[in-house]
Amino acid sequence: MSRNDFLGNLGILGSMSTPVTEVLAANLRRLMQERPDLNTQVKVGAAAGVNQKTISNCLNPGQRQAGKTGRTPSPTLAQVEKIAGAFGLEVWELLKAEADE
Repeated sequence: MSRNDFLGNLGILGSMSTPVTEVLAANLRRLMQERPDLNTQVKVGAAAGVNQKTISNCLNPGQRQAGKTGRTPSPTLAQVEKIAGAFGLEVWELLKAEADE
């Protein structure tokens, strides 16, 4: 079972065909638009305790380069947890597809 199938079965992803990184990117973009105090990558990174490049990678998952193993890296759970915390959210809220809300 793939990670997306697993998350879809838990009801976290709206569509099992939507990669979790795309859901994260969409939710992060929406939250940044809604929060003037966290409306830039630098501000979100500072509030979350991660660097701006991490936020950029979360917002642009399709631009990430495959590593030596051939797999495209995803943000770590610890990074997602910190980003969710910056917005006062739980991790699952940041990974929940908007269509499910």
